Amino acid sequence: MPSHLTQALGDLNGKPNSDVSFEAELVFRNVIAPVLESGFLTRADIRNLDKATPLVGIYQSIKREYGTTDPSKIRGYAMYENFRDETDFNKERIRLSSAALFHLNFDVESLVRYIGGPHDIGEHRSIPAIRKRLEKGVDPTNKLPV
Repeated sequence: MPSHLTQALGDLNGKPNSDVSFEAELVFRNVIAPVLESGFLTRADIRNLDKATPLVGIYQSIKREYGTTDPSKIRGYAMYENFRDETDFNKERIRLSSAALFHLNFDVESLVRYIGGPHDIGEHRSIPAIRKRLEKGVDPTNKLPV
């Protein structure tokens, strides 16, 4: 078997093991935002689409609610300082997260990176810089290979 195929077969794509599979079904509700924001449809097309599905109205309502909301307060740790004491959903955090998700084209991975703080993914870390700092306290005979 060619090496690029065996490599692809061995790549777990973020899954914990090869027994896990992810499946997605392409449905119109999942593409309504990109279709409406593509700039491809004329106003008449959008009106006709609105007659065919309530999703256009729902999307436009969401756009009115979150399109002008500045989600920047959701970033970092400030919104999460007292989360352990919360007894109900933090509606402001939900609102700002929803606005951020809207502004990021509903890309959840981008939302996690945008929020940062407690959702730190370590993307900013430099392994070579960390190793260099740690070498000062490590016995040179026990160094890991570079």
